[in-house]
Amino acid sequence: MDGQVIWKHEGMKTFFVWGGHKPYGGKVDAPESWKFEADGQGGGEWVTETSANPAFYSELRRTEEGAYVSMPDAGFVFGGIATGWTNANPASQPVPGVLSYNMTTKMWTNETTPGFSGFSKHATMVGGGAVYIPTFGDNGLMVVMGGSNWTLQPSQSTPDGWMDFGNLTFYDPISKYWYWQQTTGTAPTARRGFCYVGAEGKNGTYEIFVFGGTNSDTGSSFDDVYVLSLPGFVWTQVPYESKITRRSHSCAVVGRRQMLSVGGTDGKAGWSGRDMWPQGLGLFDMTEWYWKDTYDAEAKDYEMSKAIQEWYEKGGVDEIKWSSDRVQELFVNSTATMSPTGVLDGPTSTPTAKVSSGEPSITTTSTAVIVGVAVGVVVGIIAVIATFWYLRERKQGQAHASAILVKDDAGSHSLRTGASSTYYEAVSPGELQAISPKPELYLLPPGLVNTCRALSGLPELLCPWRPDEFVGIHDDLKRLHDEIKPDITVVDDLFAPGLSFARNAKVNWIALAPNVIKDFAIPMQPYLAALWKYPAIGTGFKYPIPWNLIPWNVFFNLISAFAILTNKTRPRLAQHLRKTYGPDFTLTTMADLGLLTPAPEGIKVLVANSPDIDLPLSVLPDHIIPCGPIIRAAPPICVVDPELATWLKRGPTIYMNLGTHMGFSLDDAKEVAYAFRALFDHASSAGSVREDNFQILWKLPRELPKGQDTNDFTGEWTGFKDILRQEIEDDRARIMDWFAAEPKSILESGEIVCSINHGGANSFHEALCAGVPQVVLPRWADCYDFASRAELLGIGKRANHRKHPWHRSELGEALIAVIIGPEARAIQQRAKSIAKRHPETKGRVNAAKEILDRI
Repeated sequence: MDGQVIWKHEGMKTFFVWGGHKPYGGKVDAPESWKFEADGQGGGEWVTETSANPAFYSELRRTEEGAYVSMPDAGFVFGGIATGWTNANPASQPVPGVLSYNMTTKMWTNETTPGFSGFSKHATMVGGGAVYIPTFGDNGLMVVMGGSNWTLQPSQSTPDGWMDFGNLTFYDPISKYWYWQQTTGTAPTARRGFCYVGAEGKNGTYEIFVFGGTNSDTGSSFDDVYVLSLPGFVWTQVPYESKITRRSHSCAVVGRRQMLSVGGTDGKAGWSGRDMWPQGLGLFDMTEWYWKDTYDAEAKDYEMSKAIQEWYEKGGVDEIKWSSDRVQELFVNSTATMSPTGVLDGPTSTPTAKVSSGEPSITTTSTAVIVGVAVGVVVGIIAVIATFWYLRERKQGQAHASAILVKDDAGSHSLRTGASSTYYEAVSPGELQAISPKPELYLLPPGLVNTCRALSGLPELLCPWRPDEFVGIHDDLKRLHDEIKPDITVVDDLFAPGLSFARNAKVNWIALAPNVIKDFAIPMQPYLAALWKYPAIGTGFKYPIPWNLIPWNVFFNLISAFAILTNKTRPRLAQHLRKTYGPDFTLTTMADLGLLTPAPEGIKVLVANSPDIDLPLSVLPDHIIPCGPIIRAAPPICVVDPELATWLKRGPTIYMNLGTHMGFSLDDAKEVAYAFRALFDHASSAGSVREDNFQILWKLPRELPKGQDTNDFTGEWTGFKDILRQEIEDDRARIMDWFAAEPKSILESGEIVCSINHGGANSFHEALCAGVPQVVLPRWADCYDFASRAELLGIGKRANHRKHPWHRSELGEALIAVIIGPEARAIQQRAKSIAKRHPETKGRVNAAKEILDRI
């Protein structure tokens, strides 16, 4: 076959081929897809690839001249044409839409994609190109450019029009959204059969190179190179003397910065003409912009040319007329800043080039290098400034706390006697706030200052009791234990007085933690992985952590350790306890269970998690007993709320519940409503799912004036109701501040297609055990971990990477991706597969057995 689609999967060291035509009128065989598996030694093996949906695959028409592109786990082809050389059917037929193949699940998907028709009248494209750009947008973006448009009539002789290089079209492969942006500069003239490559520069830019091609309407073939620079959306024609026209060739990036052109014809003499390039190979230096005769194996990394650099230095980005705010948001990342040279700079920029072409690029970095660079950079540069800031904040915070504590000490905290249900008086919220960081610190969006402030309060979070309170609670626990004489005592991992009593009294005890294994295992991981490998609390970093964020992760972990090790509260409390109970008394907190250091011998911790749903760990400590998700039993929905059970059966339902403590402002509620609106509109336009089948069940505790009816949506809330008015009036949207049924009962109804939650341990595990895909909106510092875990497991999406607490566009894209997008089926299957391994009873039964076995 010739002219095939080629998709590469760098992680599996494999590339796939599909489609193409049989040259010289040969017999057309049955369509097959093949893959080449590299053996790592310069060779490999060709094998046929069996589809996971063979019935669907058998209906596909093999095509050629589609615009194909690979992303990390999938391949896409836009348009293409089927002819008598590609299929047994002799008639030629343009094929509309987008065909995708998941290289892991082996699932094929054919999308008509209505948005494509907004840029190509019939959603057709022949002879165009596509480049995947991983650095822009939430999911990476696919730029689709050039080529000709055709009607859907068979056996056409001329195209219906041409794609305009001056109006760039790009596609989000996850949300399925199409976007456009007008370019400036000198764009290529209309053409097809050109070659193209992409290269990521050092300063946050991405350049696409286009070479050659042909236009059948004008009879022209081309020998010119154009460069598109993003995010500037500026085209530049490379100045050089034309030598030979070229079409129907391929290009790849080789040796860091060299574009290799392979094959093709001149468009005049055809295949019989003599090629001026040896073996049909041409080399172009993408930084210096010239054709060369020899390959440079020692070439430096790719950098943008001086001509493009000058455009940015003159403030070209400031002159862009964006097609929409959303497009500007996709390409001008809020975390990036403009350097003095006018080029994007900041945490998102990368120090070496990445290439997007036919050449596999596999980057390996040793653990020692990662650790060394991370620790060196952080400790040597950032920590000095941050430590100064931290000490200043800490001094101010301690002065404030001391003033309040003096006032509180004037009161007394007498302990109650009598029934065990009231064995001590709870510490009031005011007292906790006097010595603990304010709760609102943990609601702030991740960032340098916010995350540092939250981490600096960890010591008080782990042990928020004053010495007199701690002693009072400890003594009551001892009294109760002496009275009850239990066979075993189970202690919550955050309850420091209970941990300290059980450990020092040498009773038969075990700790029970709602945390994950990782929280207690990271000190045991090799190569200082605790510092660099696992996202620090409150950072919102994904796992695996992008290498350019590893220094920041080390920094935040050092802040945590510094806060705990230099905290004065714990030593003073420990000294007070030794003075009260004797010199051998050991203060024990969650930090001593493996959070910071390996746990002492003899301590055992039941963890509501299991290795298959946790982050990868090299070492599983002996003191950790994974039970799986521990979920409280709840009655079926049909028992606790029969009417709601009946309503749920009317259609697939999206369930939103962000926990008891989350109140919605009017603006926040509107953003969610607009996201639902986007989902419904997309479902309706896609045609694959009827928009009026969906329902919304939304727990919406609002921030209202005292005394206002929680079900009243008049006044300033009228605009909110208008967004979903039709759904509310049709009783397809139930929006209330409280439901009688527990979340677990609702999730297990079998009617929920998506759980929108805040990433709390209970919410995450309840949805996981019910097999329900998740969209996670973490707001508390410790909830980002579960949001990352949902994406790592492939059972959901985090929907507030870009804006805190959320934005309609990102939330809408996540809902579309999880419920009806090209990934939706795979997400649903993974969620169900994991749920089968973790039935809702398993975790609590395992925990009960472990406890009983120790009696």
